[in-house]
Amino acid sequence: MAADVKEASYLVWRRLAELAGDEAMVARLHILHQAQQAGCKMTVVLPDGREMRIPEIIAAEAAAAALTVGSEDEWRAEWTRRLVNVAVKWHDEPTTEGIVAVLNHTDSVVEELKEAGVWPWNDDE
Repeated sequence: MAADVKEASYLVWRRLAELAGDEAMVARLHILHQAQQAGCKMTVVLPDGREMRIPEIIAAEAAAAALTVGSEDEWRAEWTRRLVNVAVKWHDEPTTEGIVAVLNHTDSVVEELKEAGVWPWNDDE
């Protein structure tokens, strides 16, 4: 039952994004749906016990970037630059801590998505 609700929700949101012409949102929704179906973790638990949606953020941003960015290396450089800019602009402790957590988990999230076959770039490119 819960799987049916998730599937219906995904289809509704995807159709709304398609109708709006939002290709980036369609790509985000698609990769998240694929990752969930493949059994990928969509959250990580930090050492202090907090649960964060880091894998979801990384997957969604990579899927949207794949529409305009030629390679994973280009995405990684832009991804890191954007995160560092956020840390510099909002240099309070929770923001900096969050940025460090995202950067620390990027490689493991990417690896899991690659293993599941849902990463937007393949290694042959």
